[in-house]
Amino acid sequence: MAIAHRKGLAAALMLAGALLLAASPAQADVMKASPSFRKAAEAAQASLETGDLPAANTRISSLQPASALEKYMLASLRFEYAARRNDLRAQRSAVAEMLASGAAPEKQQGYLHYLLGYSSAQLGDANDALSHLSNARKAGYDTSEVALLMAEVHLRRHQGAEALAQFNQAIAKEDAAGRAVPASWLERGAAIAYSQKNYPGFVALATRRLRMAAGPGEWRTAISSYIAGAAADKEAQLDLYRLQNAIGALATERDYHAYSRLAAELGYASEAQSVIEAGRARGKLLPADAVTAPLLASLKAKATANLAEAQKLQGKAASAASGPVALKGGDRLLSAGQYAAAAAYYDQALRKGGVDKDKIGARLGIALARAGETERAKTVLAQVGGRWGEVAAYWASFVANPPSAVAS
Repeated sequence: MAIAHRKGLAAALMLAGALLLAASPAQADVMKASPSFRKAAEAAQASLETGDLPAANTRISSLQPASALEKYMLASLRFEYAARRNDLRAQRSAVAEMLASGAAPEKQQGYLHYLLGYSSAQLGDANDALSHLSNARKAGYDTSEVALLMAEVHLRRHQGAEALAQFNQAIAKEDAAGRAVPASWLERGAAIAYSQKNYPGFVALATRRLRMAAGPGEWRTAISSYIAGAAADKEAQLDLYRLQNAIGALATERDYHAYSRLAAELGYASEAQSVIEAGRARGKLLPADAVTAPLLASLKAKATANLAEAQKLQGKAASAASGPVALKGGDRLLSAGQYAAAAAYYDQALRKGGVDKDKIGARLGIALARAGETERAKTVLAQVGGRWGEVAAYWASFVANPPSAVAS
C-alpha cells in the first residue's frame, strides 16, 4: 500500500508545472500573475527540472506573490522543491498554502487534501490525516488509494473494524473499475478480520485470495486458521479437513491426528482409517505413532461395517424414508468417497425436508465438486448461508481454482 502512496507523490512532482501552464491570463485580476512573476516562476521551475535544487531554492525564496494565483504558483513550487528533498513537513505546509491561496482549481482540491492526508499520516498525525482524507472524498477524490490510506491510519489507532471497512471499500472500488485486486490487499484485510474475530469477513477475503494462484501451504494456513479460531461445528470442521486432504494440504503429523480423530469421533471409521493409512504412506505418520496406532486398531471392525453400509446404500436414494434418513445416507457415502451416490442422497434430503438446508447444501456442493460436477457445484455452494456458508466458501474456491496437486 505504501508503494501506491509514493507513486501518488511522484506524480505530484509534475503538479506545479502543469498548473503553471494551466493558469489563464484572462481571469479576474486576483487570479492573474504578472509577466515578471511568471518569468521568475518559470526560471525556478526550470531549475527544479534540471535538479539544481540550490538555484531553485534561491529563485523560489525571491518570489513575492501579489495575487491569489501567484500565491498558488509559489506554493506549488515550494511543494515540488520539498518533494524532491523528501521533506514531508515542508510538503504538507506547501500543499496547505496551495489550498489556502484561494486559487486551487476545484478539480484539484480533492487530490490536494489527499496529499495533506498522506503527509500527515507519514508524520504520525492521525487526526489530521483522517480529516483531510475525509475532505478529499467530499471534494470528489474518493479512490481506493484514499481508502487504503485511511485503513492504515485506523490500524495505527488500533481501530481494526474501521480499518477492515476501508479495506473492503478499496477492494469494492477496484472491482467496480474492473481492475485486479492485488493479493496483498486480500491477505492484509483477512489478517485484520481475523484479529477482530470477524470470521465471516476473514473467510470472504481469505477464500477470494485462494481463487488466485495458491499452493497447498496457503490453503492449509487459510483453513487451519479458521478451524483454530472460529469454533465451527465439528461436522463443519470435518468438511474443512476433507478439503485439506483433497488439495494435498495435510502437511504435518498434527494434521493427520486431528482429522483422523475427528472422523472417528463422528462415526466415520472407514474415513479415519483411510486418513491414517494415507499419512503413513506419505511419511507423515509412523506405524508406531502413539496417537494413531491404537486408534487404527480400534477402527478396523467399525471401518469394515461402514464400508459395507455404504455399499448397500448405492442406488437407493429415492427410497430414503425422510430427509434425515437421506442425510445420513449421504454422509455415509461422502465419508466413503462415493461422491456421486452421496449427491443423490443429499438431493433427496433437500426434497423431503426436515433437515438443515445450509448443511445439506454445503455437503451436496462438496459431493458434486468431488464428483467432477463443477458447474452445478458452483451453483449449489453459492446458495449456502450461515456458518455453513463459510465452509461452502472454501469449497467454492476449490471448485473455482483447484491447486495443481490434488489428492485422490
